[in-house]
Amino acid sequence: LAVSFGNNVKTIGKIWMLMDSLQQSTYTSRIWCVFEIFVARKHDVPCTILIDPEKQDECDHGINSLEELDEACRVHAEHATASYAQDEEGIKKEILEQFGTFDEVNRVVEKELRSVVTDTLLRLRSGTTASSDSSQNLPHLLSMPSCSKTFHQTQHGKDGY
Repeated sequence: LAVSFGNNVKTIGKIWMLMDSLQQSTYTSRIWCVFEIFVARKHDVPCTILIDPEKQDECDHGINSLEELDEACRVHAEHATASYAQDEEGIKKEILEQFGTFDEVNRVVEKELRSVVTDTLLRLRSGTTASSDSSQNLPHLLSMPSCSKTFHQTQHGKDGY
């Protein structure tokens, strides 16, 4: 799973984290999304957060210290869920077989989240938008399924993740 998913992530060349919030985001409660970030970091694929422009003002107010940043970026892959029980079980089984615990996945994903959340906050607070590449494509990107959903559809022929 990690190998084929990693090949897809490397081919795409970037990960767009479509987050509803920088704190307690639904994104980090989904095992496919957590796994996506973990695999992206293993393959040195850059990750970028995309947030609905209407919610960006909300995102700028909740993180004002390193402690709040750490709390906002905390991940518990062991509690993350998927729409399909077999996906959740399969990903968690692979993590446990490879590492014995979820600690390594949580650590890698939390580190990446701290980096991209910090970048996002700096961008929001300076009044700039995402890179020209992402801001020009934002309407198109928001209408596309996430990479993990696309992967899931190719693996299972179903909608969802």
